[in-house]
Amino acid sequence: MKASNGQFGFTLIEMMVTVAIVAILVSIALPSYSRYIEKGDLVNARSKMVNIADIIKTELVKKPSYLKNKTEAALNTEITGMIDGDLKAKYTFTTEFIMQGKQNEGYPVGIRIYALPQKSGYSYTAWVSSQGASYSCMDGTRDENIAAAKAFQTSAPCK
Repeated sequence: MKASNGQFGFTLIEMMVTVAIVAILVSIALPSYSRYIEKGDLVNARSKMVNIADIIKTELVKKPSYLKNKTEAALNTEITGMIDGDLKAKYTFTTEFIMQGKQNEGYPVGIRIYALPQKSGYSYTAWVSSQGASYSCMDGTRDENIAAAKAFQTSAPCK
């Protein structure tokens, strides 16, 4: 800051240096903040899926044949209706049966729900089962996390 003729102010160079420093700080902080927001959204999605899995588990205890006459599509529609619009804008929720018995002759004994990122820039996924398992997949790329959640993986990138 120079004083000439009794006036004080910043020179153009000083202002440019200040703007450059602020830009560097923002470029460092913004990705960290974005990941922090995404982790918070994933925690909300996972919590909602756990609540839904608990509801299904309770229904199965009350009535073991609860899932017998349901299709995955009908159950998926029912469960999607239980999820807030804000979460549905960020994640796609899908439900699959946990089958017991012979292939093509088995019967559903539980469900698994997985959340896949729908919002641009999101890469974290999660899955939950009505049998108590709950995993977040965050250690891989977007495609690796999605594949792991769809396969209900219990090892890296899920934990």
